[in-house]
Amino acid sequence: MRVENIECGFNSFSEIIERIKDVISQKHKRRAVLDKFVADELGMQYNTFRIYKCKNIIPVNELAIFCCREKISLDWLLYDKDFRIKRR
Repeated sequence: MRVENIECGFNSFSEIIERIKDVISQKHKRRAVLDKFVADELGMQYNTFRIYKCKNIIPVNELAIFCCREKISLDWLLYDKDFRIKRR
């Protein structure tokens, strides 16, 4: 599933990418996280990722899988709700 209509209240894909970069940098203790690494974490080809970013298409399935794996809230990622799932 992809979402192309941003009027539904989602953050832009660029904003979502920045949040993902924050999660990845904390997890891997990296200062700089490149888009290519984000694409890999989402299980996407880098060229597809770039097209999605350019056209502001949000890959909801890939984001949901990432959130489940990283134990973060999809609401936090998509809607800017400021909470995370507590790690056990």
